[in-house]
Parts: sequence; structure tokens; C-alpha cells
Amino acid sequence: MNNDVEVLEEQELLDKLGTHGIKLTERERTRNIRTIKRIGYYKLKEFAILYQGNKAKEISFEDLLSRYYYDKALRMGTLHAIEDIEIYFHNCIGELFAKSYGPFGYLKFSNWCDRGIDRNKVIRDERDFKYKLERKKRKSNLPDLNVDKNIKDGFPTVWLAMELLMFGELVYIFKNMSPKNKKEIAKKFNAKPTDLLSWLECLNLIRNICCHNSDLIDLKLRTQPVMPPKYQEVIFSDGTKQTNRIAIALVILRNLMDVVNKNYDYKLINDSLCKIMRKKTSYAGGKRRRRASDDVMNNMAHELGFKNASAIDIFSSHHSPRKIKRMKKKRR
Repeated sequence: MNNDVEVLEEQELLDKLGTHGIKLTERERTRNIRTIKRIGYYKLKEFAILYQGNKAKEISFEDLLSRYYYDKALRMGTLHAIEDIEIYFHNCIGELFAKSYGPFGYLKFSNWCDRGIDRNKVIRDERDFKYKLERKKRKSNLPDLNVDKNIKDGFPTVWLAMELLMFGELVYIFKNMSPKNKKEIAKKFNAKPTDLLSWLECLNLIRNICCHNSDLIDLKLRTQPVMPPKYQEVIFSDGTKQTNRIAIALVILRNLMDVVNKNYDYKLINDSLCKIMRKKTSYAGGKRRRRASDDVMNNMAHELGFKNASAIDIFSSHHSPRKIKRMKKKRR
């Protein structure tokens, strides 16, 4: 046990936040202490790192709290869209494997794996996969797993297996597919196999961040994903390299959703980005936050990785095909 670590009370933790570039007021002290009890010191500190040691960038506790909730809304909207992509992706794999190898052929990895992968690794991966799949099956409440024809040697059909696997496991399967199989899946997304793998790995990372309640607004990707050419113009670049911020992941999401669901409503994502950039008047913590100046909005857009504040219009609900259809019906 490390006896050098102090156990601090909530009021002491609040004062400690003040040393990380957060402006505190005595008037709101009691409410802010309750907030720390509810959300936690380290979670709020995570959103304060950007302001630490920078007097010019200091923000109030209320604005810090707003960043936390705007980030939360962005995570929820992003995760919702990724889930649509995940479902479409596992349906594509299930359909391909069923047609090519039958309902249970997926269990033999040598059927669909890249032959360039070491044979012993393929055998190990198959063994580990079956072990994990069997455990998932036992814990699952899917009623179709109790139907005899859906089970062979204790394992489910490929369609049911896809329902049991996590997004990361599906991406790993795609990564290890033969070139022919990769092309078939990539074709469903109107993409090259290498590009699709890059995008899926990026979205899997974002999905995990969303699920674990981590800071999405201040994300900096360590591995640079392939940029979808269709949305190149909305991404910020300093002239030598493109951004590694959250914008590129959101653009990848938008690019894939153009195939998966053209009618998808990005309202939650768009509203969150607008509030983060202060593109419109909003309310947070019972206080009115005025619309920011164009320069401030564009600077905030750059911090997220967008070219400017107008770049987030690709997520505007005004451009949703579903909304346009509804508007046309009303006019009739």
C-alpha cells in the first residue's frame, strides 16, 4: 500500500481542480462539491487537461461541466451510429460465410483465412475463437440458440455466431480473411479492403471510448486512419499533415453511414458539435451561453479537427433525406 497518497474530501478535490486551470467561485461552491460527488474528480479532471497551465484558456467550473455533458451527448450519438455500422458489418460477414462455406463452415478457419498467415497461428486462433464463442453461447439469452437445428457440435450457425461477437472480434475476423473474402466485404461498403480495415479499426477504438465513458472531444489518434476522399475538404490540415482529432473518426462514420443508412438522422451528433463550438445559444447549468463569434467557433472547430465551423454541416439534420421527405409530405 502506498501511504504517500492522501485521501481528500470533496471540497479539497474541488480546490485541486482550481490548480488545473478551472476558475472557481465561492457562490457556487456547495453545488460544485455535489457535482464532484456525482461525477467524480478524475472524470472532471480529464476534461480539464486542455486548460492546465494555460492562463489564456482558463474556463469556469460551469463551462467544464458543460464540456462533460456535451461530450457525453456526442458519445451517445456516435455510439448509436457505430452500432448501425456494426450490425450491417456482421450481416455482411454472416451472409458471405454462409453462402461460401455453409452454416457451420466458418468454424474451420482454414476455409476463409488468408493463406499467408502462419498455419499454427490459424490453428491457435480457431481454438481460442471456439472457446470464447462457446462461453458467449452459454451466457446468451438468444432463444434461437435453444433450437436443435441451429447447433452443431455445441456451436451455433454463422448467423447466430455473428450476433454473439463484439465489433472488435468482427474486425479481427475481417483482418484475417483471404484477399478474395476481404474484397467481397469491402464491395458492400464501396471501399478498398485496406481502407475499410483502417476505418473499422478506427471506429472500434471510438466505440470502446464511448462505452467506457472516456473523453471524446479531446481525442488524439495515435494511428492515422485513411482519410475518406469524399469528405477531405471538411478536415483541418496545417499544410503538412491532416488532423488526428475526433473529426476524422466522425467523417469516417459519416462516410460508412452513406452506404449503411442514407436516411440516418445525425441530430444528436450535430447538436453536440454545435454546442461544443457554441454555434448557437444554449443553456448549461441553468446559465445561458451565447453564440460565439466566427473566429471563436472556427478555432473550436480546429481543436476538434474540422476545417471550420461550417464543416459540421455534413451532420446537419436539414440535409437528412428522411427529413426532406417528411417536409415534402407536409407541403402536399
